[in-house]
Amino acid sequence: MRWDERRLAAYADYANAVKKVISLATRLAAHQGLHQETEALEPDIALPAISAAEDERTIKWETFLLVGSKDAVVAAREWHESVWLLESLAKGETGEVAWPEALEATSLARSRYYHTTRRDLGITGVDTGEAWQLGKWSRRESTSS
Repeated sequence: MRWDERRLAAYADYANAVKKVISLATRLAAHQGLHQETEALEPDIALPAISAAEDERTIKWETFLLVGSKDAVVAAREWHESVWLLESLAKGETGEVAWPEALEATSLARSRYYHTTRRDLGITGVDTGEAWQLGKWSRRESTSS
């Protein structure tokens, strides 16, 4: 494999691992009454699953560190640190910020991650934030017809 292909694989694998942690944390948060937009997951199932997902994320992180650019590493670290706050809130371990603000911070960090990694890979086109807005717009149009 060429380095850019390895880098793409590492960036995508890492993003998938982080998204898995986010998904589990939001499902636990739904059980806690913090998140209404997803199906709740009981703590006895969610907590071990989050731990396993974090282990997977950590493994993917090592490959990311080997092939990622400096800017991508910074963006990825910011994203996973924002996810740690989500996890902490979902577990009831902190009340430093409210769930909506933590979720928004994670969303912004995700957008920066994709913007940075796409730039690093030389990928042009619709950015993640724009893609979300385009999808939102097209759903609004289809429901108003």
